[in-house]
Amino acid sequence: MVLFYGTREGDYDQTKLSKAQAAFLGHFAETDEFESAASVQGLEKLLRTLGKNVTFHTYPGTTHWFFENDRPDAYNTGAAKTAWERTIRFLTTQLPGKPRG
Repeated sequence: MVLFYGTREGDYDQTKLSKAQAAFLGHFAETDEFESAASVQGLEKLLRTLGKNVTFHTYPGTTHWFFENDRPDAYNTGAAKTAWERTIRFLTTQLPGKPRG
């Protein structure tokens, strides 16, 4: 499962997470008005406590929406590129079959 930005309890129900069989990759902004560092750390801790394979990245110098190229006030080309590359690598290793396209 690939996460961008969100960590709120409403986004991730503990009961559902406990049943998830997927690995988790998360991409988070360094400064996020919607998601605190403590919230990101809390979600990571919860997932690890549930025995999940978790890799979270926080991108220095970024704010919420850093991956959204239609939000020029927040978009960060370098962080978005790195997050995309990490996502493709993660999905390639986690999903069965050969990549297409």
